[in-house]
Amino acid sequence: MGSETTYKNFWKPSYATTSRSSWTSFNTCLDYLDARLGVNVKAHEATGDGSTDDSTAVQAAIDSITAGNVYFPPGTYKIGNITMKAGVNLIGHGRASKLIPTNGTTANIFTFGNNDSNITLAYLYFYGDGTDTLGTYGSAVYISAGAGYECENLRIINCEFESFSDSGIRCADGLKKSWIIDNLFHDNIDGGIGSADINMLGTVSDVTIRGNQCLSANDTGIRVIPTGEIRKLRIVENTSIGHDEKGIAIYDVSGTAGTLDIVVAHNHAEDNDARGIDINMKSTDTITGMVVFDSNTLYNNASDSPAGAQIAQMGVINTAVPVIVTNNIFRDVNNNSNPHLFISGADNALIKGNQFHESTASVWAIRSGVVNTKISIRDNQCYGHQFLYLSASDETQDVIVENNSVFECGAYGIWISLQDNDTVGRVRVANNHLHAAAGNSGEGIRLNSPNTAAVDWYASIKGNDIYSFADAIRVGNNDSDMEGVISDNYIVDCTDGVVMDKVDDIVAQNNVFFGVTNRYRWLNSPAGVIMVEYNNAGWWEVLHDRDGTRRTVRFTFGTAAPAAGTWSQGDICYNTGAAAGGAPGWVCTSAGSPGTWKAMANLAA
Repeated sequence: MGSETTYKNFWKPSYATTSRSSWTSFNTCLDYLDARLGVNVKAHEATGDGSTDDSTAVQAAIDSITAGNVYFPPGTYKIGNITMKAGVNLIGHGRASKLIPTNGTTANIFTFGNNDSNITLAYLYFYGDGTDTLGTYGSAVYISAGAGYECENLRIINCEFESFSDSGIRCADGLKKSWIIDNLFHDNIDGGIGSADINMLGTVSDVTIRGNQCLSANDTGIRVIPTGEIRKLRIVENTSIGHDEKGIAIYDVSGTAGTLDIVVAHNHAEDNDARGIDINMKSTDTITGMVVFDSNTLYNNASDSPAGAQIAQMGVINTAVPVIVTNNIFRDVNNNSNPHLFISGADNALIKGNQFHESTASVWAIRSGVVNTKISIRDNQCYGHQFLYLSASDETQDVIVENNSVFECGAYGIWISLQDNDTVGRVRVANNHLHAAAGNSGEGIRLNSPNTAAVDWYASIKGNDIYSFADAIRVGNNDSDMEGVISDNYIVDCTDGVVMDKVDDIVAQNNVFFGVTNRYRWLNSPAGVIMVEYNNAGWWEVLHDRDGTRRTVRFTFGTAAPAAGTWSQGDICYNTGAAAGGAPGWVCTSAGSPGTWKAMANLAA
């Protein structure tokens, strides 16, 4: 390249020559760069020496323009209580542009006021002193639009926030159409009202929090506390690790939340003491909208012991709106008393395509609280522990549990307890694969009926593969009018196949048993049971119990009465070679092996 070679340079100011030979020194290059980036704070007498208070100089640089960029060249700037200005951006050189607080009575470095908008903070390093002495809030960025106002079009990008007494970013009032993207937060200290790396209050509308790393705050990584509606909140691709409380939290402390429109996706939460990801509204809230949790990974969260609301790797509580929990990965909850996913107070919940991995057999993958009106749990995979405990009460109406795979299961595979329910409802448990760990003494599918006799419940348990439990299927246990079908299940190596306790009108058919000691077992005098069953040993079996006395009739087929096997009085063998004038079959008149058999009356000639 010759000395007069020309080229385009993004950072070149408009007055600069395109001739390389005119760049006489490295300092000239920096001058061009500074001019492109905007007003240099050092041009307004900021020292950047780390000891001089540069607040006045930085404020003067911001106030000197109506719009554009203010540039922090490499240095350490001691500043505090800087008032931002609409349309003015602050740009630095990453860690080389270090901003530290003055430790005044309000220790926030930058404050956003009423209707401040169209502002970008980029490539700046905010460093607190790592103590609790920074003042009332002690945040690097404090957004306070004021009652009835909102800050709009704020962009905080590629900054670092370290060791502040409250929050890296704190939003006290409304925020809309804003982005907090690709920032690093770490070692922020527990302040006056509790810290969070990103702490947002007020009404939130069309806000994206994406690609941030939140590490080791004394409270929570990302926290949103709405005092109004949340519309179009997107929390995506963030990492939140090692917090004393939650990784990501959205919850209502005032009881005024309105519309929830939330997507929490592709985040990683690890080693947080409480929930890794959490949304928790008040049960009294009137809420509309939808909440989506998709493709998050949660590992080793929830080390705290349960107290009040259930601690879990992910919590979804009192949303009262449709909730979608899909394609998430849960591994190794930190406390064996806590589940991976806790859901309560949801309306139309879908839990689909998630993976649950656990080394402790007693942990539940999914556990619920009360008032989940409609819930569908399907296509999930669970390894090494218990899968589902659904405690349905009050208004639970429809439960669908389908196509889930559970391997090396703990004591229980699927346990749905309806005992406190007072509303007519339906349960379908179908096409699940449940494989217990060796020596399991629990139950593959357990369905407890409501304890109110006036409540009608309908259950369908169909097409499940169940291996190596003490009881493959157990239904009933209370006095309600519970009816249903248990059919087409494949049950292997269990002590009891189907156990019925105080049930009323259950039809069981086409179940297949291998290595099962008791195919059917009754407890506590069922009120009424009708069963029609094909037994894989080669006969049909009808069991009828209406008055508390069990009666069993088996049907088989052949060209002669059975000559082997153990049979009961009333069993029937139908003649496959029946002809006019001949016997249509034989009836066992005395139990035994094979017992006494008598021919039925001959058919007409």
